[in-house]
This record gives sequence, structure tokens and C-alpha cells, in this order.
Amino acid sequence: FTSDTSSSPLYTPSSSASNSLDSLNVSESDVQSLLSNLSPSKATGPDGIPAYLLKRCSEVISPSLTALFELSLQQGVFPSEWKAANVVPIPKKGDTHE
Repeated sequence: FTSDTSSSPLYTPSSSASNSLDSLNVSESDVQSLLSNLSPSKATGPDGIPAYLLKRCSEVISPSLTALFELSLQQGVFPSEWKAANVVPIPKKGDTHE
């Protein structure tokens, strides 16, 4: 850690950084491919939807998810739920108090 010197931050987003979302494209085939390649053994996220269900329904839900992602990118709005994750620490073998 370093002490606060009240100087400018190390990173300052440029005006082009705010426009970088405009250049992102989400295709239905990409969304379907990502859903189809989910590992069914992975834990569910904060939404509680199991990966096997997303994988199995990928063809049906990918058009709606694509539209939702595109709208989010166009408006620059990302729901706080999309930024959440469940983190479960897995201790290594041995004394867990070290």
C-alpha cells in the first residue's frame, strides 16, 4: 500500500474509452455458442439458473438474451445483478487457520 498523496489517479479513462461500448457487437450465434459450451458441472450464479438448463435451452433463449445484451450496450446500462458473483473459497489441504 502507498500513502495518499492527493495526486491524480493512475488511470483516467479517455473520452474514447466511454465510446468503446459502441463498437461491441453481440451476435445471436455467439450467445448460443457460449451457452452451448457451458459446463453443466459448474455452480449456479446469483440468478440461481443452473448451467445445464441454460445449455439445454440455448437455441430458444439466445435471441432474447442477444436483444437484451445489445440494448444494454446501446444504453450503457448494466444491471447491478450482472456484476454480482458467488465466490466460494476452497481451502487447500492442511491447517485452514494459517
